[in-house]
Amino acid sequence: MGDDRQTYSGWVRAWECDTTEHFTVAYYYQRFSQATHRLLLEMGWDYKEQRFPASTDCYTRFLQELNQGDSFEIRSGVIESDSQSMKLGHKLFNSETGELCTTMEQVLNEGPRTNLKSFEIDWDGEPREDRGELPEGAKKFCSAMDVVRPEEVDWSGKLDLSGYIHRFSAANQNIQTRFGMSRSYADQNRIGFSTFEFQLSFPGTHLRSGEAQQMFSSIAHVGRTSMRTVHRMERNGGETVALLSIMGVHLDLDRRRPCPFPEELVTRAKEIMGE
Repeated sequence: MGDDRQTYSGWVRAWECDTTEHFTVAYYYQRFSQATHRLLLEMGWDYKEQRFPASTDCYTRFLQELNQGDSFEIRSGVIESDSQSMKLGHKLFNSETGELCTTMEQVLNEGPRTNLKSFEIDWDGEPREDRGELPEGAKKFCSAMDVVRPEEVDWSGKLDLSGYIHRFSAANQNIQTRFGMSRSYADQNRIGFSTFEFQLSFPGTHLRSGEAQQMFSSIAHVGRTSMRTVHRMERNGGETVALLSIMGVHLDLDRRRPCPFPEELVTRAKEIMGE
């Protein structure tokens, strides 16, 4: 096994923070995309190739917040591979404190073309949990709809991971508004929604510039302080492009701690779940 290698170094710009007052999740994925691209170049891939590897699955855990002005770095390696796929492991660290902030396991749809021994790493990320399916009676809503712009695609011409997450974030805000966790509620109560887990998969082919997409969302679980929402992105014609399960907490913005959902919001969320 080799050591992981640095694949990105940068910082959080002020405009990259969201209404929860920390680094927007889509920009984590923008940086992870760059880390992956650099690693693939070091493995000998050419991004102009038609078969340049694309993501089929990303499992991400958010462990510590990053805020505007924070510097960070990403270290990456190969967890495992076979003839048809590679699983990469990324760790994002706060450069000042050395704290591990985020981990991502990323599966790519191409196998290695070179000896990976120097890229292989021992991985100690938190195991993925099976979060289960939506409740049978859950209501689904169209939660996002737009067209991929030319500046949103990556070096291989596919929608960048950050472009997917920006859209899923919009969908998540729309489904939250459906049960009362709206922008006005958040402002009046100094509340945010802080994600701690993404399970993202791509059962279809990736979107490209000019393609239209629509998103359908629902609520899979609501607890005392946490909830899970699920989202399906499809292209025109109905093909499922991507699926995302989001786990997060109802966050007190001043204490930076999870706090209980009001009973009224829980009731409305459970109505969407069909309970």
